[in-house]
Amino acid sequence: MKKSVTCPTGSQSCSNSSGKCCDNGYFCCSDSQGGCCPNGSTCSPNFKCSSSTKSEGSINKMRTLVSALTLFVSMGLILV
Repeated sequence: MKKSVTCPTGSQSCSNSSGKCCDNGYFCCSDSQGGCCPNGSTCSPNFKCSSSTKSEGSINKMRTLVSALTLFVSMGLILV
């Protein structure tokens, strides 16, 4: 049975039964494993994506850095 999923604004629900949401700029992998990959790449086994462009890789690294810094600020480990 397909799970009913409500994804956050700006993301999309995958059409398979995984109940997964992919962020804007990513697509749902249609292989047996599912998961999300950046637009312009392809899904590979073991939840990997083919090489994306350097700009996408930089954007993803920056997104991770901003998330980590936000977490540290909220924990009081970094004073602003």
